[in-house]
Amino acid sequence: MAKNITEGNIVKTFIKMAIPLIIGGLLSKAFNLIDMIMAGKLLSDTAIAAIGGTASFITLISSMFWGLGNGTSIYIATLFGSKQYDKAKSAFVTNLLFVFGLSFFISIIAIVFKEGIFNLLKIDETIYSETSNYYVVYLLGIAFILTNAYCNYVFYAMGDSVFPLVISVLATIINIATKYLFVVYTPYKITGLALSSVLSGIISLVLSVYLILKYYKKIGLKKVSFDIVHIKKSLPLSFPCMAQQSTLYISSTLLQPIVNGISYEATAGYSVGMKVISLISCAFEAASKCVSTYSAQCMGAKKYDKVTKCLVPGYVQNFLFSLPLILIILIFPDFICKLFFDEKSQNSLELAKMCIPICVPFMFAHIYKNLFHSYFRGVRAMGVLLICTLIYSISHIASGYLLAYMGLKGIYWATNIALIIEGIVITIIYFLGLWKPEEYKNWEKQIKL
Repeated sequence: MAKNITEGNIVKTFIKMAIPLIIGGLLSKAFNLIDMIMAGKLLSDTAIAAIGGTASFITLISSMFWGLGNGTSIYIATLFGSKQYDKAKSAFVTNLLFVFGLSFFISIIAIVFKEGIFNLLKIDETIYSETSNYYVVYLLGIAFILTNAYCNYVFYAMGDSVFPLVISVLATIINIATKYLFVVYTPYKITGLALSSVLSGIISLVLSVYLILKYYKKIGLKKVSFDIVHIKKSLPLSFPCMAQQSTLYISSTLLQPIVNGISYEATAGYSVGMKVISLISCAFEAASKCVSTYSAQCMGAKKYDKVTKCLVPGYVQNFLFSLPLILIILIFPDFICKLFFDEKSQNSLELAKMCIPICVPFMFAHIYKNLFHSYFRGVRAMGVLLICTLIYSISHIASGYLLAYMGLKGIYWATNIALIIEGIVITIIYFLGLWKPEEYKNWEKQIKL
């Protein structure tokens, strides 16, 4: 199952690891896409707006734990790379409980302050009730979904991308089946869409924990130990990742009131447009995990001469894997967007289609940004990563409000502007060597002597 990916041909290793990652990423992304498609086709565009109205805020909460899981997985990958398997297992168990407890606590707070959050997001009265139902049910179960995401990061840290794929396939099948049953055969409708996602998350989490513990048992580590020291040791990595991820997504949350304030149709169109773009994103975001795992394992194994070798093959791979989706979406925007809407939702459909010619041509910049985010995580340059993301978010928010007079078109263009600005900053930081950790600098000094 698990393996050291710093050995062998890097291109072949990346391809073998990336394909299951990408398929798994697409299936994972299918969770929310299925919500949108079933809401739009079986209900209406108001149902899409009900899901999309708080999507940026729910994503903001989720992003904190994606960051926590990402940072913790770098810590575990380092332990794994240095063959400290007993500590890697203890770190997994300890942080598993920590992630679940913290995410459940934050979700309860978000439910308690629901009214204030809805007012801040300017939820349209037309969709208020449906939005509330979906929001509460989804947040009540989000701890299971986020803890399962943490388990996926641990799989990747151990060099395995096959088991997460198998689990994602099973979860997606369950998700589709239960969503259809809830929408068609029960009165729950929107609430059922949220509940089915939670059920899929619970099943995935149970399977993931079982398989990871089974691997450690197989190599002779039967004892399950909890040691809070692993939280303390992983926090220098995970906390900056949490801050970075939440900084990345807070800009979307702060721009959401502009979108919601236009109309519920704008909310529906924007939600679908962003979901279509996310199909491309999930391909290179998943493939980029190869870069973070490779660089982290190299750091753990002290193979400093190999650390930077992942960047060129990483970008080429990410671009090539994303290219088919880019071309399909550019060539068939009408067909893709119509998957989400019924015939009565023409205005929402046009607003969704508007996103594609504006945002898709700039995916090369998105791929570049994401590649270096993964690399900076792997080499533990968390301060640099946070600075880059902060620049992106500030640029995104500023551009969004400056271009708000253009309506939804201005919000779409704001994303591109922010991507280009951050890309320039990343390039400067990399070539100046500001990302290099102390041990890497010491190694460079030694080889120069």
